[in-house]
Amino acid sequence: MAIKPERAQRLLAWLALDARDGEGQPGLQERKKIVRSLWTTSDAGRPDNSLDQALRELRAAMGESYEHFIVKDGDRLGLATDVWVDAHEFDRLADTDPTKASRLSDRPFLEWVTRSGSAWDHRTKADFDSRRSKLQPIAVSRQPPERPALNGSRPGSGRRASHALLAGGLLVVGIVGAGALSLATFGELPKAAPAPCPSALTAVDAADVQVAAVSHNSTRPRRRPAVDVGARPTALAVAQEGIWVAEREGVVLIDPKRNKQASPVIAVTDEGATPQNAAFSIAVAKERLWVSRRDGVLVSLDRDARRLVGRPIRYGGGAATVATGYGAVWINNFDDEFEGQVTRIDPCTSRVSRIRVGRGANTVYFAYGSLWATNSVDGTIERIDPRSGQKVASVTGLDDPQDLVAANGSLWVAEYGRQRLRQVDPRGNRVVGSAIKIGPDPSGLTAAGGALWVARYGNGTLTRVDLRSRRSRLRIVSGGRSPTDVVAGFGRLWAPNNDGDTVTPIRP
Repeated sequence: MAIKPERAQRLLAWLALDARDGEGQPGLQERKKIVRSLWTTSDAGRPDNSLDQALRELRAAMGESYEHFIVKDGDRLGLATDVWVDAHEFDRLADTDPTKASRLSDRPFLEWVTRSGSAWDHRTKADFDSRRSKLQPIAVSRQPPERPALNGSRPGSGRRASHALLAGGLLVVGIVGAGALSLATFGELPKAAPAPCPSALTAVDAADVQVAAVSHNSTRPRRRPAVDVGARPTALAVAQEGIWVAEREGVVLIDPKRNKQASPVIAVTDEGATPQNAAFSIAVAKERLWVSRRDGVLVSLDRDARRLVGRPIRYGGGAATVATGYGAVWINNFDDEFEGQVTRIDPCTSRVSRIRVGRGANTVYFAYGSLWATNSVDGTIERIDPRSGQKVASVTGLDDPQDLVAANGSLWVAEYGRQRLRQVDPRGNRVVGSAIKIGPDPSGLTAAGGALWVARYGNGTLTRVDLRSRRSRLRIVSGGRSPTDVVAGFGRLWAPNNDGDTVTPIRP
């Protein structure tokens, strides 16, 4: 996918580079600030119209992805997804590996600004050119002897989506063709400088995101016939090929069109399935399925071949939730040895590093350019910069926070002991608004159709929370026996029934 209109290019680049909050994460910005930065010089007559036209051009180019990635909140705009920005990567590599930084910059950064009249465009390009020129002597002095390529191969090849996720860049991952702005997948390095580890191992696929969108909002949610999936399912993940289910003997794929199991159980161990090494949590990347086992081991499956690939990686001694992004697999730890830590795993080198976050680390979740980790004992949510691996903020004032979901520009967290939902402002890293009562045993959380849906393990229900009225008793739908999770995909909600060995689809 390419963004060709200059006006849309400039807006998207500005949102990726300058729409940042105090921690350097993507944030919402006032319309007047955007207009003042981009159009008061080049289009002084009607600068506000230029912004509106740029948004229309972005919508036309991005199609359905526009609503997912461009966030509007009154008079504020921003990007609502994790973005990999090549300018930020250049800054990081300039300090750690000048040679790689130089190779990354050997592309026509921001060439199109010479055709525009914005002072911001020229200032940004001049600043980058200055940093690049200072780096060249250092990069040359450290350049190793050149080695021939083997068979002309390059990492990162493989299955690709027909559409791409939004990724920010200094010109948002570069110029393609005659002034076209390229959109590449989050976490993916430019083709001119491919990553040593294929980004498809951890990058999100746009097609997976699209099938996870559920906009239908019926006044009469209905439960559909349950799908048999094996033994004691615990977690789900939505992908373009169907609904992946983690269960005691491995993983299973559900065909959502036929409402039936689409594959036999795929084992996640070569030693034979036991309750101790059963699959626990699951995350989808472009080419891989990442599964954590109850014995503290991470394994991956090829989504196309539907078989185990790579070597198992030990991350701890117990079950953990999984998230993927920024070139790594992320896992919370609450076993005795590594309790209170988040583990970062490089999928290519199997290198394991750890970040201390607090007592009772329960859930890891990507939203708004950061990794969020809930600490049920400390009553906090820690915000982690996935690029540096450092904590950048702590959300306090919570009681037993566990599951997380992003919706309407906020982060929502289920307080297990207090049986309620709390709203977190990611711009201020603080709890806002009044609590919403949801009932006992919340065990999963998702957003769909203008509402939050909470799986409740104890009474086998899904509770609907209307985001506009902030009421949780508008509709309660049976989700089967002991639902441990809930996800949205293919126009439905899906809940695994841990005691019933099934997955229940519900039309919201």
